[in-house]
Parts: sequence; C-alpha cells; structure tokens
Amino acid sequence: MLQFPNALLGEVGLDRAFRHSLTPYPSPPPRVLTPFVTPLKHQLKILEAQLALAVELRRNVSVHSVQAQQLTVELLERMAKQYGQKWLDISICLHSCALSPESWVEVEVCGSYWNGNHTEGKRSENIPMFSYPSVSSSTPDLPITLPSSNDAHQLVY
Repeated sequence: MLQFPNALLGEVGLDRAFRHSLTPYPSPPPRVLTPFVTPLKHQLKILEAQLALAVELRRNVSVHSVQAQQLTVELLERMAKQYGQKWLDISICLHSCALSPESWVEVEVCGSYWNGNHTEGKRSENIPMFSYPSVSSSTPDLPITLPSSNDAHQLVY
C-alpha cells in the first residue's frame, strides 16, 4: 500500500453467506462449494485490523456487508468512537448491505457514508465517485439496499 499512495483498501468486509470452495480461485465454473465458512468473529477481527490500517494510511475503503448489517453498524460506530476525526478523514464505500432507514442514520452519524462531496480532496483519487443525497431523509419508510457495482446511482429502495 505504501508503493501506491492513491490506492484504496478493498475489497473487504463481513459475509455470512460465504462458503469455501473446493477449487482454488479463480478456477473455471462450476465452482464447488463446501459447507465450511469463516466464523464471523474471525472476519470481524480481520476487518477491524484492515480498517485500522486504512485509518493509519488515510485510505478510503470498499466494504461489503452480506447478511451482517447489525455487526457492520456496530463496527462502524466503534471505529468512529475509537479514531474520532481520523475516522472522518477516510471514506467508506459500503455495499452489498441492506440497511433499514434507522440503521442508515446510525451509519451516517458515524461519518461512514459515501457521496461525491465526502470524497472530494481525499487521497484515493482513482475511486469511482458515487453520488447520492442522504438517503435516510429521502426514504423514511423504506429499506435501503446499496449496490455492489459501480452503478451506484441506481440505488434500490
């Protein structure tokens, strides 16, 4: 990461649905999946270390949260509390994460949201700019699903 000062940290996150494959990645289809998973406690420890590194290096992060919304919100709250302004100096691209409007408000309070204004002037200049208004105020009664592709302008409400 030190050799590439404009690189973001990613693809990282929590994933309850992930199962280990019998074949190495990448391999030709079909991928044969095992019943084995990586425990969430272990995923959380790794993600915390990755986010700490992102804060230290002032790098934006691409984070997925598959079937782990509450754990993700709690982690973002802990990181904001632990790192304060340094946490607000980086941006989090949170995707593959279905959040209720209430949870989205919690994430916004942590400063961990992604929009064009929030990333302006950040070190990772090669990040796709996802631009959208504060969705919690515009969709008070609807669940929010953030996209997992670069088509972030196509939010699914």
